[in-house]
Order: sequence, then C-alpha cells, then structure tokens
Amino acid sequence: MKLTCIIDEKKYDLNVSSDKPLSRILNEVIPTFSINNACKGASCGNCMIILDDDYTLACLIPAFRLKSDKIHKIQTYETFSKTVLAHDIERAYAEVGSKPCYQCYASKTLLISSLILRAEKAVEVESYISSRKGKAKNNLLDRSFTSNELIISGCECMELTHIEKIIKLVCEYRSKRNGIHK
Repeated sequence: MKLTCIIDEKKYDLNVSSDKPLSRILNEVIPTFSINNACKGASCGNCMIILDDDYTLACLIPAFRLKSDKIHKIQTYETFSKTVLAHDIERAYAEVGSKPCYQCYASKTLLISSLILRAEKAVEVESYISSRKGKAKNNLLDRSFTSNELIISGCECMELTHIEKIIKLVCEYRSKRNGIHK
C-alpha cells in the first residue's frame, strides 16, 4: 500500500503493509518516536499524535484506515513542542508548579492541548448561542469530560485539579494575546 504523508513538516512517500499500525510506521520513519511509546497497544497513551488535525493514538490506526489518495498531515510532539501553544502549556506548568513525568510528558501535553482547543471551540459556540438567545453560559470544560479524556494517558503523575488550572491559565494567556477579554 502506498501512502503519502507529511510527517513533522517533511514529505514521505511510503510503501507499507496495509495492516501495519501507524505507530510502527512512525517508528520506522522517525527513530525518536519510539522513545516513550512503551505499551504497543493503547494503554500508555505515549504514541499520541495529531493526524489531519485530530488528536489520536497512532497504535490504534492501521495503515488501511489512511486513504492512499490523500496526503495525510501528521504532527508528533517533536514539532508540536515548537508551537506557541506548547510554550503556553509549559508556562502554565511552571505557574501551577506541576508537570507530567518524563515518560508521559509528550502525550499528556498533547492531550492538554487538545482539551484547550476544545475548550476554546466550546466558548466560541457558547458565545454564538448566547448571542442568538440572549443567554450567557460560562462552562470551560466539564470535569468528567476532562478526566475521561485524560484516561488515554495511563500515567497518574498529575492531579486533575492541576490539569484544570493549567487549561484555564493557557486559555487566559491565549485570550489576552488575541485581545479577547472575558
């Protein structure tokens, strides 16, 4: 099976077995990808990637689920770590005084970024709805939703309350930077 992917901003034309998991493909293409990918089966969360703008575990995606007629964009933590959002999350880790352990740092940071983007989208939707109905609602993210999303990372190195504070801080940093005041 032939796949064309842009992995961490580099184009790759790959010939792969259709049943091979994306995590194994990435391990072959990016040698550093396997450093934290320990479980090889959806229990550690350390193969978290951004695939075509969706956050997912690479071990759960067999090659045949990727369309061969499409160029897939894959971002690993290595390139995500250079983004403004990643730097905002690191700043919030320092401010809260809590950060993930070495083994889950990359995956948990990607999970937190996913939650932040969803929170921002929810605020946009709520603002639109409240402007149409004349009601205001301020619910960043439901606690149960946040804890359910974090189950993907099997590591319990951070408390949920710390993660919630980090998400809130990063949303505040981003809204101030964009000139949005709540």
